[in-house]
Amino acid sequence: MPSSLSLAACAVYFAVAVLCWRAIGAAKTAGHGNGQARLWSFLAVLFILLAVSRMLMVEELVHKTLRGLLEAEGAYSSRRDWQAPLSAFALVALAAAVAWIWQDSRRLDGTPKAFYLFLGKLAGLAMLGLVALRLISFHAVDSLLYGGPHLNWVIDMGASLVAGYAAWRYRLSQPTP
Repeated sequence: MPSSLSLAACAVYFAVAVLCWRAIGAAKTAGHGNGQARLWSFLAVLFILLAVSRMLMVEELVHKTLRGLLEAEGAYSSRRDWQAPLSAFALVALAAAVAWIWQDSRRLDGTPKAFYLFLGKLAGLAMLGLVALRLISFHAVDSLLYGGPHLNWVIDMGASLVAGYAAWRYRLSQPTP
């Protein structure tokens, strides 16, 4: 059974998905059906999947399954041999994606709408990166994510709120027909 914090996160995820869904309609109404509506569609689906995953405790199931497989093969004790390079690769890929989004945003027209699209992309990337790092579950990464100020929840809820805010403000920035 998910914790009360997980259920609260599900509520936030569903709210963000609804805001993204409404941004899809605004993008299509304003004639931006290609890339802009696609971004909001991706984010709406992402946050629905995150909510379902959290409700069904999919990450915990994946962790248990992987741990069981590694223990059955006698590879659990040497997991750090592949977790460290995998974590490093994930962090480098995340940094490269941020750089790509940043570079891509420099081509935008400087309107508030463009800024909200940029925020939406960053928030989606942050959520994907966080899920990837949680699945890798390397001790050094875990101590960053779950220790001290629980960076896991700060990034999780922060990225969710940024995505929701971006979708909401994007919708408001579109001209009404």
